[in-house]
Amino acid sequence: MSIAFMFGGGGGGVSQAQETADLALKADKTLGNLAGTALNAAILPDSDNSRDLGDATHAFRNIYYYNLVGLSTTVAIEGPVNTCSASASSNGKLCFSSTGNRPVWSYNAGGNVNLVLSSDLLGSSQQAVVNTIRTCTIVVGADNGSVLVDADLAQSQQCFVPFAATVTEITVFADAGTPNVLVQRKIAGSATALLSSALATASAGAIACSRPTAVTGYDATTTCSATLQNTTIAAGSTLGLTSGTAGGAAKRMTVAISYTVN
Repeated sequence: MSIAFMFGGGGGGVSQAQETADLALKADKTLGNLAGTALNAAILPDSDNSRDLGDATHAFRNIYYYNLVGLSTTVAIEGPVNTCSASASSNGKLCFSSTGNRPVWSYNAGGNVNLVLSSDLLGSSQQAVVNTIRTCTIVVGADNGSVLVDADLAQSQQCFVPFAATVTEITVFADAGTPNVLVQRKIAGSATALLSSALATASAGAIACSRPTAVTGYDATTTCSATLQNTTIAAGSTLGLTSGTAGGAAKRMTVAISYTVN
């Protein structure tokens, strides 16, 4: 008995041309035939945190995205957006402003604080206080000079402050004796005393200081008196000495007025 098989154009078969057309619609192993393809589902790796996009010698040229979220660091990159707001659980978010055409860094510290990355990169409120401290130092007399007299300690308008500031401490010291001074701020011809009473050096000219409350001073040793009563400095103010008592022993007295930039 012989059995014959017949192939060809009969009903239900798939032609070679149709098979070729179907294959053309499928991705090849090199993903070289994706022109015109539109994704309608998420692209997911076969396991979490195990696959890379490119490598050290095969970088993607441009990446176009709407939101880029780093799940491991809880730092997000977003843009372009009108507002930038980091969530309470995130370390921060870098946004590209659609209105200011510049990046904005937002971090959550009990409430969102936005920092515009521009030529004014960090405002004083974003810096540690120690980075905003400035000091006006007024030196009256000289160690090898004549003994100071009271009139020497009236030294108005010795330092100019071009920005709003807050006085944090006034420190005095001398080469000898216990001279004292009153310190003032002045703006538009009007002088205001910063201290409620004259500030004298400690014995033999040693450091003494004044703050709004009696706490340790910048030298980390001296306890300041609580006589600093007016701490606000308006932009354009000058600092100086209203008057003082020389005491007949000191030849040089130094007054340091420390303040922070607002």
